[in-house]
Amino acid sequence: MEEKIQVSPPPYLQIADRYRHLISIGRMRAGDRLPTLAQVATDFHVSPRTANKAFRLLAAEGVIETTQQGSRVSQGSVRQTRESVAPRFGPATRDTVTITSAAVVPTPEIVAQTLATNEHEVIRREAVTERDGQPYTFEVVWMPATEALCSSHPELLEEEPIPAILRVVAPPEVDYVAGADWLVARTVETEREAAGLGLELGAPTLAGASIWSLKSGPILYREWMAPAGEQVLYEYSQSVR
Repeated sequence: MEEKIQVSPPPYLQIADRYRHLISIGRMRAGDRLPTLAQVATDFHVSPRTANKAFRLLAAEGVIETTQQGSRVSQGSVRQTRESVAPRFGPATRDTVTITSAAVVPTPEIVAQTLATNEHEVIRREAVTERDGQPYTFEVVWMPATEALCSSHPELLEEEPIPAILRVVAPPEVDYVAGADWLVARTVETEREAAGLGLELGAPTLAGASIWSLKSGPILYREWMAPAGEQVLYEYSQSVR
């Protein structure tokens, strides 16, 4: 079966979406075996590494189970659709996300306090989102750079979007995390913010922050900025399994 890759989103996300769709419409059922990585790479005209990245994402979401014998559709995924697989920590489907930076950096003091971490380094991911072709948000996300997280999820350090990042950061046994957002009116203060949003220094914006936590404490901290009037305040819990 030959598949066609679109220009955007990235190929590995399109591959993952394809299998979510096949599961949601009943073409693939719990226990069904997925093609090998080599076959997926051939079908979608991508590298085996890209195919493996798609499978790692699906495994992190709980859609598939991967062993040395191959990958199968997991028991809990047959009722899931693309929307219900994971409430997305990210933009709407008409948005385009560009990861402009993904690296391990020294922990800023405010981030250490917010995440209540003693880690000397954190994972920092910076992104610009465009909506209908126009800059919409500029955001930075921080996570503790633990050895376990960095080694098990190297995609966090790659400059590609991760639609269900909470599924990656939260431990496998966790069913949900609690989140809280707050907003403040402020102006563009740095050249990176100005470049990301296509605004002048001093331009008015709406800015905010989010903290995502388990009972044991925060696991992810996000700051973002958008043209004034683009965001709303809400508090909620989100399933990650």
